[in-house]
Amino acid sequence: MNQHWKMFAIALMAICVILSCGCIGEKADKIGDIMSNPSEYEGETVMIKGTVHDTFSIPLISQGAYKMSDNTGSIWVITTRGVPSEGEKISVEGTVRTAFKLGGQSFGTVVTEGSRESSWFNI
Repeated sequence: MNQHWKMFAIALMAICVILSCGCIGEKADKIGDIMSNPSEYEGETVMIKGTVHDTFSIPLISQGAYKMSDNTGSIWVITTRGVPSEGEKISVEGTVRTAFKLGGQSFGTVVTEGSRESSWFNI
């Protein structure tokens, strides 16, 4: 009987470790949802998954931007780590921001990149 409790305890601990890493069941926000209601997401941390399409980088520094698309829409991502390759499938965690404001009017929505990972999964 003691052996069964040990196996149960080990299995329970393994499940807790896996779930606490956040890598199981991590659901991405849809880019289309963000773009259709940007004020709801303003200042919020989101996790998006998609494919890199357009890139823009400033030579000699690692800042730049890239457009990321999923099957619901596309959004520009601002980065200070250098841009990924076009066509690369990635996941990004970042903060939704207004690109700029002029006269109290908001223009454009971007995600400021916090972290990025290459995706091995289908997007």
